[in-house]
Amino acid sequence: MLNAVRTGVGAAGDFVVAVAYTPFAEMLIWVGTLFGGIIFTGANGHLPTQVFALVIVTLAVSPLALKGTIEWRSRRRDEVLDGREATAAQFGTVVLQDAADLELSNRADRVAMAENWINEALDHVWANYFSANKRVRVLFYDINSARTALTMNTRYPPRGRDHAAPRPFDAGEDTRGSTALARFESPKPFHYVADTSVMSDQEFGDTTRPYATFIAVPIRATSEAFGMLTVDSTRASDLDERDGPALEIYANAIAFYLAAERRGRQNRGGTEAP
Repeated sequence: MLNAVRTGVGAAGDFVVAVAYTPFAEMLIWVGTLFGGIIFTGANGHLPTQVFALVIVTLAVSPLALKGTIEWRSRRRDEVLDGREATAAQFGTVVLQDAADLELSNRADRVAMAENWINEALDHVWANYFSANKRVRVLFYDINSARTALTMNTRYPPRGRDHAAPRPFDAGEDTRGSTALARFESPKPFHYVADTSVMSDQEFGDTTRPYATFIAVPIRATSEAFGMLTVDSTRASDLDERDGPALEIYANAIAFYLAAERRGRQNRGGTEAP
C-alpha cells in the first residue's frame, strides 16, 4: 500500500493516486483520516480552506475508488472460481480410485459403497464450494423410470441453508415440472439462471421465489438418466456460470456411482434383485 496520506490541500495528488488502487471501504477510512486532520487544523483558523479541500478531494477520488473496488472484487471472484475448478478437477482422481475399488469389491458391497460415495460427493460440493455461504443449498433429485418426475431421495439429504425437502418436479403437474424434465433432452450440460425474477410464475412454479438463482445439472450417462444435481441461493449474485462446468464433474461422478449401485442391485442375469 502507498504511504499514508498527508493532511491538507497538498495531499490531494497522493490521495487520488493511492485510492485508485484501494478498495472503496479503505477509501472511506482514508477520507476519515483526512477529515480528522482537518478538524485538528481547524483549531488554527484554517477550517474553511480545509473543508473545501476535503470536498474537492472526495469528489475526485470517489469514482476512482469505486472503479478500484469493482476491479478488486472481480479479481477476487476469479480467484475463487479458479479454486473451485481446481478442486473439482482434483475430485476426478478420487473417482478413479473409487472405480478401482469397485472392481475389487463384491457385488453385494457395491450398493453401500456407491451410496456412501454419492454422499461424499455431495459433501465435497458443499464443503469446498459453498459452506461459508449460508444462503446456498445443494440438492440431489432422483428421477423415476418413466422420466416424468424428480423427487428428493432420503438417502441423500439436502446440504446447506434448508434441510427440508423441497417439493418434487412433476412433468404432468405443471410447467415447472415439464421444464425441469426437459433438461434431460437438452444437449446443454447444465442450466444456469442468474436471476429467477426473469422467469414467469408458470415456469418457476412459485410466485414467492424461494430462491433467486440456481444451477441445474442433469445426472446422466449416454441414454440413461439418473437424476439432477442442483445448487440454489436466495441471493442472485451468489452463483456464477463458471460454477456449472465444475458441478458437471460432480454430476458425472454421481452418475458413475449410481450406475455402480444399479449393477450391484442386479442378479447375474441382469435382472433387478429383490
